[in-house]
Amino acid sequence: MKRAETLKLAAGPLRYDSTKAAKPAAAKDDNNGGGSLLPAWARRTTLGTVDLKLPKVTLVTSSGTTTGGLTAAYTGKGPLKAAAWTVLPSSGTAPGTRYDSEFTLDSDLFQEGKLTRLDLKAGVRGSGMTAALDSVLRPGDEGRLRLEASASVVLEKAKIARAALEKCGADIARDGDGSLESLDLTCGLFLQPARLGIGTGPKPKALDGRLSVNGRSRGRRFETEVRARLGPTPGYGGLAFSLDADLSGSESDGLAHEKKVRITAAIEKFAELVRLLDGTEYAVPAPLNAFDGIVRATATVEGEPARLAFDVRTELASDKQALDVAVRGKASAPSLGKKAALTADVELTKVVLQLPYLELKDAPKPIVDKRIKTGDPARDKAVEDLRAGAAAATPKPAALDYDVAVRTKSPVRILTNLVKVPVPISLDVRAKPAGVSGTVKVESFDTEVFRQNATIDHFTLTPGAAGTATAVDGKIVYKRNDVTVNILVLGSTAKPAVVFESDPPMSQNEIVALVLYGKSPDELDADQKSSAGNATNAMTNGAFGLASLYLFASTPVDSVGYDAATGSYQVKFKLPGGASLSVGSNLQESRTLTLRKRLARHWEIMTEAERGSRENGAITTFLQWFERY
Repeated sequence: MKRAETLKLAAGPLRYDSTKAAKPAAAKDDNNGGGSLLPAWARRTTLGTVDLKLPKVTLVTSSGTTTGGLTAAYTGKGPLKAAAWTVLPSSGTAPGTRYDSEFTLDSDLFQEGKLTRLDLKAGVRGSGMTAALDSVLRPGDEGRLRLEASASVVLEKAKIARAALEKCGADIARDGDGSLESLDLTCGLFLQPARLGIGTGPKPKALDGRLSVNGRSRGRRFETEVRARLGPTPGYGGLAFSLDADLSGSESDGLAHEKKVRITAAIEKFAELVRLLDGTEYAVPAPLNAFDGIVRATATVEGEPARLAFDVRTELASDKQALDVAVRGKASAPSLGKKAALTADVELTKVVLQLPYLELKDAPKPIVDKRIKTGDPARDKAVEDLRAGAAAATPKPAALDYDVAVRTKSPVRILTNLVKVPVPISLDVRAKPAGVSGTVKVESFDTEVFRQNATIDHFTLTPGAAGTATAVDGKIVYKRNDVTVNILVLGSTAKPAVVFESDPPMSQNEIVALVLYGKSPDELDADQKSSAGNATNAMTNGAFGLASLYLFASTPVDSVGYDAATGSYQVKFKLPGGASLSVGSNLQESRTLTLRKRLARHWEIMTEAERGSRENGAITTFLQWFERY
């Protein structure tokens, strides 16, 4: 404390009679108004009058300056009244935060060791916050104390606009030394979230429920049970919440080894919650915002170090979608010599998802601008290595040991603009710090390949070990006239290879001619024969990526060019309106995209975009005059 200004302290007779021995805990003096429940020093003390004034106290520390003041008055009769104010320091040059409080205590607590009444009212205001307490303490049955109280907090700019404990009733018993022997508390629990969303509908009601606390003390050991319930509450998606906590220990070891907390939550009307959160920072993203149904979650924490068990289930659906998922698992906090650990099993019972409109293109590979330095030489070098196409640095060991398994009970069905029918996908995947193992399998479904009906027999992706490329094993069955063609997709996602088989047997060129143009090689013109041969070589050598293969199989092909020596290809597609699109690539990852459109007999416009292997790229547009001879 730096200084105290205008200190005035006045008190009437304060008497402490040490000749009054404390009564044993077993002795219940019903005539002294609950005196046996008071600590010994309180039963020996009588207080006269108090007049305390501290108009301003200034405390200067390295973190800032705190000021405050306190006044209290007690005449020996009636209530003790007190008021205080404080200004807490703020960061920077902003003014400090001021809080004003006042309370009134009306009791005979210090009158000859009696306690027949204790009425306490208190209030605090400041920084957009108002808090209030109103409590009454009276002697109860069998020498116990009976507490009835209500408390509330109102916040102007917080997520919870008002929180309150209403109509609390508690029975309190203390032993002869004044230590707590038992506590039984029951309260009404009231929460009023701040207005969410931007809708014009009626304001939802508050969340209300019950809170109970039961505590017992035996010597130096204590046991406590806490129970809280909320909802289900209309207007908040039928939200229901419960907490059950069993805590026990002693004054020496606290709660270290004996605690169990169980929390359950449920949303009975998910669509109602989506509407409530619309327009806020908590808005539910697509495609989940179209769902309605139930979400339930349970979590249990016990022991030291803490061990968590959780179970989350969803039963959600919309007109075209469904999301029935169960997630069960365990987690443990880090302990001496061990990392935090997580194990989880995710079971997809029924999942149907509609994806947003998708375009086929490679995923971007963002790299930090070379002018930006992090200050960490090792990190800057890693970025430069990535920019130059060198191997990335060895990743640091994971701070968490995890083992997460994802399995489908029935295939996930994906609705996408890329395929006309739902795509069934089965998952059996396991993720660990060392990498991902298992399989992702596209199950059989009918679709269109090369503008003809075909069947995807299977398409299996198997993640490689230690970050290596994902293996591909796919089979497409294509039938035309009396010929059955099996198109096998092998290799990896980075460089898939395509193998053609047929019944009756045909050469690779004959099969490609059939699937590209619907004709035998003898029926093709010279350009078509060349394109069929080029397509065969390009697909066999893995020149196309998966996205290019999809585009190749789903768009009318005009011609295909392929240079085996450089590994470069160019595919020309026919577009509606007489335009054409050319896509090209080479082994150095340089890609070109060319769009041509004839404007008149001798005029055409051509736009070409080229992306290099690094950061360079260019877009050029030409207006060309041409003449064919």
